[in-house]
This record gives sequence, C-alpha cells and structure tokens, in this order.
Amino acid sequence: MKYKTSTVLLSGLLCLAQVSVFACTTIIVGKGATTDGSILIAKNDDGSDGNLPAIMVKHLAQESGFTYFNSGTGFAYTMPGNLMAYKTAPILYLSGENNKIWEKAGFNDAGVGITATETFYNNPNALAVDPYFNGAQGGISEGDIPTILLPQIKTARDGVLLLGSIVEKYGIGQGEGFGVAIADFHEAWYFENASGHHWVAARVPDNSYLAAANQVRLGAINLDDSTNFLGSSDLITFAVNNHLFDPEKESFLFYNVYGTSKVPYDPTYPAKDLNYNYTRVSRLIDRYSPKLSKINPIDPNNVPAFIVPDHKLSVNDVANGLSDYYQGTESDPYTSQNPDAAFRPISVYRATMSQILQLRPIDKCHPLAIANVMYEELGMTALGIYVPFYYGADVPSIYYTANDAVNDPLDKNSAFWGFRRVDILGMEDFPVYAPQIHNIYHTLSYVTYPALMHDFEKKYCAVYSSNPVKAADLLNTINNQITNITHNAVESLTQTLSAQQRVNPDSVAQDEIFNQSNQINNEYYFTSSDDNQSNLSGCDNSGTQRIHRRYTCKRIDW
Repeated sequence: MKYKTSTVLLSGLLCLAQVSVFACTTIIVGKGATTDGSILIAKNDDGSDGNLPAIMVKHLAQESGFTYFNSGTGFAYTMPGNLMAYKTAPILYLSGENNKIWEKAGFNDAGVGITATETFYNNPNALAVDPYFNGAQGGISEGDIPTILLPQIKTARDGVLLLGSIVEKYGIGQGEGFGVAIADFHEAWYFENASGHHWVAARVPDNSYLAAANQVRLGAINLDDSTNFLGSSDLITFAVNNHLFDPEKESFLFYNVYGTSKVPYDPTYPAKDLNYNYTRVSRLIDRYSPKLSKINPIDPNNVPAFIVPDHKLSVNDVANGLSDYYQGTESDPYTSQNPDAAFRPISVYRATMSQILQLRPIDKCHPLAIANVMYEELGMTALGIYVPFYYGADVPSIYYTANDAVNDPLDKNSAFWGFRRVDILGMEDFPVYAPQIHNIYHTLSYVTYPALMHDFEKKYCAVYSSNPVKAADLLNTINNQITNITHNAVESLTQTLSAQQRVNPDSVAQDEIFNQSNQINNEYYFTSSDDNQSNLSGCDNSGTQRIHRRYTCKRIDW
C-alpha cells in the first residue's frame, strides 16, 4: 500500500514511533569556515533498523492551533495559530492505515533549519535528582522537535529559547539526552540538555566547525554572554547544590559536569566511548584540522567543541566526512570485510538517511526559495550520494512515495528503496563493487550537480524579479532534472551490478531482498558494547558461508 504525503497537514493527533537512535554523527560549520559563506548543519541518522523508508514532506501553513500529542511517550503540547509552512525529511513508519512520521531535519518559511538529534546520555548523578521521563510519562523527545519548532520559530535563537522553555516545563522523554543543531542565515547554534529539565546552547563561531558523535560536546560556558551562550538560569547552581561541581576545585566544563566523561553511566562506558564515539570526532578532525590530529581521542578535555578548519569547507567536504569509514586505514571494516573491526565507522549500513542543510545569504538573485538547499542522502552514506533539493521546489513524487518495508521493499516508485538496492549490491563484495558506485556518484556530485545548479541560478536570477511564475517553473524543472538524472544513474548501477552478480533484479521476491538487507545490517551493526559485533539472531548458522563477505547465513540469490 502506498502513502503519498507531499502535502501532509499537522493534525490534532500525530503518532510517532519512538526508537532509540544512539548512533548519529553531527557536523555544523560556521559561515566564515565555508567556501561560499553559507552555514552548514548536517547529520547522519543511524537507526537500529535501516529498512524503514525515508521520505520528504512539505507541510502547508496552518492558521488554527491544535494539541500536538505523541502517543508513544504521552507528551502533549499546545501549538499556537498562524503556523508556518515547512519542509522536512522524516522516517516513515506504517502500521495498517496509520501513517506515522518521525521528522529528522528541515527548513521553514522563515529560513530556519534544524537537524535533530544527536543522542547521548547525561551524568547519572544529575539524572538521579532530575531524571528523564521514560515510557508514556511525557516529556519532549527527538521525534517531536522539528515538528514543534519549525512551524513556529523565526530565527535560530528563537528555536533555542523555545526548545529550552519546553525542556524546563515538560522535561525530556524517551530516556535519552539529545543535541540539536539550529541555524538561520546569520548564525548556527548547538543545543544540549544537561538533565531532565536543564539545558545549554552555544553559538557556533563563524570561523569554526563542531563535530559530535553521541557524546556531550559543549565545554566552557558563560551564561553572562548571551550573544554566544543560552541556558537554564540555574545550570551552575543546580550542579553545585547537587554536588556535581565544586567551583573551589575546578573550572566549569559542561561535558565534565553534565556529561559522562568523568562519571560513567555503567562500568564499561569508557571502552564504549573509545570505540564508538570519540574516534568518530577524531576522524573528522583528521579530515578538517590535521594540525590537531595528534590529540588524544579518548580525553574530551583535549577536544574543543569548536575548531577552526585548516581549509574552508564545502558541502562535499561535509558529505565526505559523513560518508567516512576509516578508508585507507586498518580500521576500514568494509574494504577489509571485517565487521569486527575495532572502531565504529561514521558510515554504517543501518543509516536510514543523512542531510546537509545549506543556508546561503539571501540576496536579489538568491531568495529563500533557492538560498536554502537540502542535500538529501538515503541509506548507507559510504555507498550513497547527497542529492540537492532547493527549498522552494516541489517534492518529487519518488521522494514522498514509500511502501511498508515489510510488505514491499522492492518498490520502484520509492527513492529510498532505489538507493537501498544499490547499497545491498555494493555490500555483496565491497572492495569490488563500491569503487564502481563511487565513480558514478563522484561525477554527479563534483561535476553534474554544480554545473546544473550554476546554470539554473543564472537563469533564475535573470527572471525572478520580473517574472516570478517563470522563475518557479525553472525551479521545479531543475529539481526534476536533478532527480531524474540521479535515479537514472541509480537504476543503471542496479542493472550493472546485478549483471556482474548474475542476478535478475526484476525477479526477486520481496522478502528475499528485505532479509538480505537485514543480514547485512546485523553483520555490520557495530554495537557500543564490548561484545562481538555480529548479531545474527534468526539466521541459520548451519547454512553455507558467503563467498565474499563474512556471513554465517545462507546466501540469498536475489
């Protein structure tokens, strides 16, 4: 069954499936640190189940308010009237006739962008006196944030203050902390909760970037400097009164006081942080600031939150960072076909999607409709491509059509499943097939897209002021052209790789490809524990091993 949601309106009851996503990586780049003066906020969404379809949705403006309700957590919030239109990239959950969306990133009509969230845990001593909510007890959680904030906020600072007020009043649900990137044309902010009802946010310096990977990242805080810091008024006194911080013995560093760097939430946490979190941040520093690459990656006191890159960063630089898998090193799990590699890479198969939100300065040739660009990647970033979508363009049909992952994983009308099929083919023998995928996508990203966008923006500028209708037509034309070129390339890759593997992609049973995807996901899951990475529950361990990959399940000739 297909669900078209291109003009979904917010309703009085929005059901959201709540799933722990302790697995994402976030990058924020200030406008003085980019090649074109834009602000970039980006995040991989690495869920537990990589087969949940991801779509794109444009919500219309709404005059009347309503009561937002999350049935998974019991969180209720009164939305005011005069809500703005916004466009987001949600995960789609389907259950019978109920369409459930978990919005992850997007822009609104005021030009504000959000990526949500970077999941982490806070100091257990802080949570002992100011806990999260769990189950159906209420409290805002990551799936609520873009849906509540984007229709309301006019600036990034508005977003920080609104989210902070909600955290203080309602608390945090879902039993996890979070970091949120919020940006407008002028500035970018990073928000982190401190405990169940406390929070802080810092403005990203224009000349710097921030990288976060499931850990509290903010350090020195000065709430007297409201230009650069915002937070709960009692953030420090709460810590002192509850013996989380002694001002006579140490300086206040947020990650030491409210994070887990000094007080582990369980005895194995330091090992988890080493293998799962800090190494991803260190890898990004290696890419963007190699002069700092000799820092000790397991000591957060030596990793500043904001770092000046050695060179200015482009969209492709951020895309390459989010697609990293330690290639060129002994820690590369995919080229070596070793799912038990020591460190969790930035790119994992279970990723549902990734976004880079680009906020460019508005001028007479770049109104909001084209100044904001969402680069959308679906599936595994190491085998994916970031496709540009201008904010003002209509959503292409293949990006808002998706089928239930269980019932129809071979939906040819779904962009998600098109990309996912390429992922599966590429993972069949990564050293052989990944280079072929990379070559095609590299040409699109570095040659085709920039040329098309440059030519379009010149034409758009020439007619926007005098003929906005023609400008809108040009906008939708380029959007469709990029979409068609991309998905022709995806289909060509599918046919080429299938032929090399001697399979017919048009004759595959639905459950076979779904099971194949699950097997890859289980083998390359990269848990944060010290246990064996492989998790092949439900597989027939008596089956034959794959020729190329280290599978213990019987090969499916799909």
